[in-house]
Amino acid sequence: MPSLADGKIDLLNLSKAGRTFKLVATEKECRELESRLDVRTVNSVEAEYRVDPMGGRSGLLAAGTITADIVQACIVSLEDVRENISEEFAVRLVNEAHAENQRELEMDPEEGDVEYYSGEFIDMSDVLIQYVSLALNPYPRVNTVSEGEEIVYSSGSGANDEADEKPHPFAELKKLQDKT
Repeated sequence: MPSLADGKIDLLNLSKAGRTFKLVATEKECRELESRLDVRTVNSVEAEYRVDPMGGRSGLLAAGTITADIVQACIVSLEDVRENISEEFAVRLVNEAHAENQRELEMDPEEGDVEYYSGEFIDMSDVLIQYVSLALNPYPRVNTVSEGEEIVYSSGSGANDEADEKPHPFAELKKLQDKT
């Protein structure tokens, strides 16, 4: 099975009938994505998509599904929150050289987002990871935490609560003003 690193599409060898691709992240790629996505664990990332020419200089249409199994930290308790992502995507791939010659690209909302490329290859792995990033829950919470609970910013030990509090940013200015 091809990995994310194999996500480069050779435009010179892409048939006019299009082509279907399937990519699966390797263990090493999952570890690298943890840092890139700023999550605790990436267990898996898979994508299945089709790339079809749109005719003329309109570019290509890449559409399919990306799935991922990811673990993030709860924003309240810092416990692990597992998230299973399954997102459909559609992206129009447009050659930068052709886009510059067109005053305005005709955009159809049903054709999806637009990504620009140059050269003879398109690297779909970056496009796919962008969709995973957008699908992540920005405020993950474990099921035991209610919506009304406060987000914990300190260690919560209680012993150094006063030390955890930062001084007001204008406190020093106030002291200077009182001296005059």
